[in-house]
Amino acid sequence: MADSYSFHNDFGFYVPVDNTFTGASDDYFVKRVRLEGSGGWTNFFANMDGPRNDLSFEENRKSRSGTSSNYQYPLFISDPDPDIWKTTAPPTASLNIEYLAKTPPEIGGEAKVNVTVSLPAIVDVLIDLNGNLTYDAGTDILISEKYETPGTYQINWNGEDASGNPTPPDTEVEVVATVVFFPVHFPIHDLEQSLGITVTNIRPGAVENNNIFWDNSLIPRTGITPGDSPRSIAVNTTGVQGPDHIWWATGDNGFGNNVTINTWAGSYFTEVRENFRILPVQWLYFRGKSIENRVRIEWATAKEKDNAGFDIMRSRDAKNWEKIGEEKGKGDSDVPVAYQFWDTQPMVGPNYYRLRQFDFDGKEEFTAVIRVDFIPDWDIYIYPNPVQRELFIQSKDIDEMEVSLFDPNGKATSFFPKVMDSDKMSLDISALDAGVYIIQVKKGEKIYSKKVIKSN
Repeated sequence: MADSYSFHNDFGFYVPVDNTFTGASDDYFVKRVRLEGSGGWTNFFANMDGPRNDLSFEENRKSRSGTSSNYQYPLFISDPDPDIWKTTAPPTASLNIEYLAKTPPEIGGEAKVNVTVSLPAIVDVLIDLNGNLTYDAGTDILISEKYETPGTYQINWNGEDASGNPTPPDTEVEVVATVVFFPVHFPIHDLEQSLGITVTNIRPGAVENNNIFWDNSLIPRTGITPGDSPRSIAVNTTGVQGPDHIWWATGDNGFGNNVTINTWAGSYFTEVRENFRILPVQWLYFRGKSIENRVRIEWATAKEKDNAGFDIMRSRDAKNWEKIGEEKGKGDSDVPVAYQFWDTQPMVGPNYYRLRQFDFDGKEEFTAVIRVDFIPDWDIYIYPNPVQRELFIQSKDIDEMEVSLFDPNGKATSFFPKVMDSDKMSLDISALDAGVYIIQVKKGEKIYSKKVIKSN
């Protein structure tokens, strides 16, 4: 608490915050909060939540009418002894973007934003669509998350702006993650005089003023003198940001009269950025089909700009990819362009395909993945093996085949076949004992046999 004689020009408190996610039990972040102005009676404290601690983190940190007594961290007039209040190691954050073109005929792309934090943090991710690195309501996307433990977290962006419109091709997208580690809140109750507040990082890292944030959405704004109180110098994604907060309050008519104003900063603050481009190719379709002993891959674009070409990629499991061909792009085109590629050596069974589209400047994007099941003449694909419940058989004209299953003693066993389409059948063998069985497929004079392992 402070009276009118306490707020000299450099009056303030030091706040140590224990880093509870390291092996040490006594390492701290240390902040200094400077209060200056004409003073008056007030109640100042520091904690990890805000004026409340029983709601969501967004609600906890809001300023509120009435009082708060959510005390937590100790306050020091001078920097606490670093031999006792040891300095913790600076936390780290990183950002990785996974961009994927949308499935034709949809235009544009979408992204997975992977944020890695070494300590608990509040992360504000700004998807900046107009390149000014400032949040513009109605256009940019802002996503706020609180992470209780260190780790890598994924935030999905659907490729649309704040109004639900697809982001046009060739748009440069900036992704800015503002990471506030171990947020420290400074609720101030009944502040009735003009006052400035500055939060300075003492350790670890450089001694410098922090960005600070506040929220007044729950505070009545009637009867305030002046009407624009409080005022700050810049607008930030999570509230009002600046090195100074001036409440412009006057006596009992002031903004702080019988309310708890909450300001917060990070025990440590950092910002990480990545960018990518919605590549300038608009897709019409991407598809594949098994024809005789080959697979035909087809795709078409509605528009192209700086398009150098396409790599055709194939996979057995949709995870590990190999390049099997390349087609040149048209560079710049405002008319539809169709492409075709033949895979002359497809794998028996499922084949997964995708395209890598690349520009002359080296930028790239990947299409969605398609699957083509390839069954050559009289080739039979039986899977999975080993099998627990359901065994699948793929072959052409499967409805013309006779299927038998024999146990290790050569005795025919019963099963429940189900023809799924003209080239696929499933067998329910869940009731069979574990062991080695022989499956036999007969078509005309041809007989195909294979060993199958039934597991529990």
